[in-house]
Amino acid sequence: QYQRALDHLKEADGLIKGNDDQDKSNKCDVMVWMARCMSAMNPTDPRPLKILEQVLSTSPNHAMATVDYAKVAVTRGRAADALPHILQTLITLSKQKQVDNDVLKTTQRLFAHVISRPGMVDTLMKTISQAAQSPSALGYLASITKDQGIIDACVDLLQRALHSAHTNQDLECYLNLSLGYMHVLELTLDFQKAFRFFLKVLKQYPSMSVVNDKEKGEGSRASTRVSNGDVLAILQ
Repeated sequence: QYQRALDHLKEADGLIKGNDDQDKSNKCDVMVWMARCMSAMNPTDPRPLKILEQVLSTSPNHAMATVDYAKVAVTRGRAADALPHILQTLITLSKQKQVDNDVLKTTQRLFAHVISRPGMVDTLMKTISQAAQSPSALGYLASITKDQGIIDACVDLLQRALHSAHTNQDLECYLNLSLGYMHVLELTLDFQKAFRFFLKVLKQYPSMSVVNDKEKGEGSRASTRVSNGDVLAILQ
């Protein structure tokens, strides 16, 4: 009964007269639900996207509006339009102390769905700021694609992150990313490529030293690690 719901939502929207933060938040929530009803009634209706764009223009961190906008845009073949809003939600959620796991998982799935399309990694790089192209940021996005099973995009993002870390001479980040990259190659069963890359890392950083530690706890065990990154773990 979408039309009936829409009528009630329009009535509710008309009752919100105040201009304080709570009234603004309530109005945004009502508008999101109105957009949902319209989309359900007519999947080609252009109004839902316009309503959600209006919400995001006044409340750019509105999680429901961002996720819904991305969903509608993706289903209408406008994945590139959805990408900035998905990224904004991921950034917002990463800064929150208490994260809505449902929103986070939905946003991660949407990101993986969008980034899996041909050419979308290039679009991503044009969309995000220079700061967001840091090795750690790209590594985070790569981890999302890996968890969602989008391996090709994950490999692409990790390669870009590695290049950035190497260019910036961020050794610790480079070695950590290297280990992640080799693990992803392992998932693709490309062990030859993984091992060749491992040798490349050793040649690039010949001064890396292996340190043996005795860890005490419930029984002692020896662990081997590489300074500034556990790269040798791949050999295990």
